[in-house]
Amino acid sequence: MAESRGLVFVLDDEPDIVEALTEVLEDEGYACRSARDPLTALAQLEQEEPDAVLLDLRLPYMDGREVFQRLRRRYPDLPVLIITAHGDIPTAVEFIRQGAFEFLEKPLHRERVLTAVRNAVEQYRLKRTQAWLQHWAAPPRLLGHSPAIERLREEIERAARTDATVLIVGESGSGKELVAWEIHHRSPRRNGPFVRVNCAAIPKELIESELFGHKKGAFTGAISDYRGKFEQADGGSIFLDEIGDMSLEAQAKVLRVLETGEIEPIGSGQSRFVRVRVIAATNQDLAARIRQGLFREDLYYRLTVLVIRVPPLREHREDIPELVEWFAEQYARRNGLPAIRWSPVALERLKAYAWPGNVRELRNFVEYCLTLHTRPEITAADVEAYLADLRRRVGGPPAEVPAVGPVSVPVDPAGPLHAFLERVEKWYIQRVLEQTGGNVAEAARRLKIPRSNLYKKMEKYDIKIRKGVE
Repeated sequence: MAESRGLVFVLDDEPDIVEALTEVLEDEGYACRSARDPLTALAQLEQEEPDAVLLDLRLPYMDGREVFQRLRRRYPDLPVLIITAHGDIPTAVEFIRQGAFEFLEKPLHRERVLTAVRNAVEQYRLKRTQAWLQHWAAPPRLLGHSPAIERLREEIERAARTDATVLIVGESGSGKELVAWEIHHRSPRRNGPFVRVNCAAIPKELIESELFGHKKGAFTGAISDYRGKFEQADGGSIFLDEIGDMSLEAQAKVLRVLETGEIEPIGSGQSRFVRVRVIAATNQDLAARIRQGLFREDLYYRLTVLVIRVPPLREHREDIPELVEWFAEQYARRNGLPAIRWSPVALERLKAYAWPGNVRELRNFVEYCLTLHTRPEITAADVEAYLADLRRRVGGPPAEVPAVGPVSVPVDPAGPLHAFLERVEKWYIQRVLEQTGGNVAEAARRLKIPRSNLYKKMEKYDIKIRKGVE
């Protein structure tokens, strides 16, 4: 699953700026809401909390400073990015001291806006994820007791005892990020930061700035210093996900960090030493990419000091019942749903399926079942029906499970038809948004509905674009 983007709120009284920002952000997969006056904006924010706010300082009816203070009181952790004209820069700097995330100077530059918004959304979502884990669930952990998972645990323990670079390989959805987290959490660096970088999601022209930082004035739009991911991870671990998609230029600089421990922010001219453990992951054949001239051979050998292979779910199917129970418990708790039993034969049916999307696909399937099911137990016939319907809806092959007689329909006959259809529609929209990484424009294209209609349905069903977890 591609990383989803998030919801951004734009508050500016100039319609051209609102339209331009909305277009730029939506093209990058963000959902956008907007208002041209503070009173409307504050009312809308009460209905739906975004992941970041772009706030112009000069507004009608209410001073930008007052709007900012209200946002800080009501949403203390919500990142607010200040939009300012050149003459307002001293005021914008004062806002930064008071807790604003960043300021963007007019005329706005596309890449500068996207970089600032991405950093704001990522940090905010990380805070919310950590809060959710503390409140609702145990920390992420590797589940299962099959021989394949026990071997994986042993490899994680060996890796955690050293400070060597690790390359994690495995299919998409198999749990590579969880393995990286386990290595960090069990290592002497456990009290340091764990910084994740999705190398495939960052544009080529921004990857060096994201990784190594930049100085103010280093390039157009660099109006303040930025600490790169390596510096943010100092004293801890950095997880370079999908490293096979990193540009050759960035690969050369990562190699330098691995060899010398030094980084050089763009425009700095001076190197800095960082104490960072590098954990990388890929679902690609890096040896093949070397032959194609797309990956550096010297970096490959530096990364493969330790190689850990995460097995696909089909190689440890005996763990499926434990995984199902965990996912079901967490989903039911988050959504206030009653517990549902899984019959032994139903679990056997799940073990018979190949799960090409691995653990992530299994988790999504469990959530789908709990969303639609209305009875206290899920049977084998229910599983077959749900799998067949799910694969049909996402355009995949039929479910690879044996036939088990009559198919039961997952609907409460006592409930109204429209309520059931709305539940299905909500689920389907959520899954399409997950498949597109939160790109609303692409989701609307696949659903064959206007983007405006999709936004209305998202509002109707309170669908917020959220970040998936490996």
